[in-house]
Amino acid sequence: MGCGCAAWPCGPETAGADRRTTVLLTGWAIITAIPALPGPDFEWLRTAGFGTAATIGLWAHGLRRMGTMRETIVRDEFEPLKRAA
Repeated sequence: MGCGCAAWPCGPETAGADRRTTVLLTGWAIITAIPALPGPDFEWLRTAGFGTAATIGLWAHGLRRMGTMRETIVRDEFEPLKRAA
């Protein structure tokens, strides 16, 4: 069963982002959207690489998070793969 969108299922078996990752993703979205606004006030943000710096920071957080994860997924049952007929 989904939560109204097939691309983002909900339920006890689904995984979600932790609070820090959610805040970083929201910040990344805002920081990369600001330089896209028109006008000379935002031109220097584009040329300075404001959005690129935010993207590199988000990648660094994601790679560090994946490299330090200690959680394991344990299933109650083993589901063998089925061969095609």
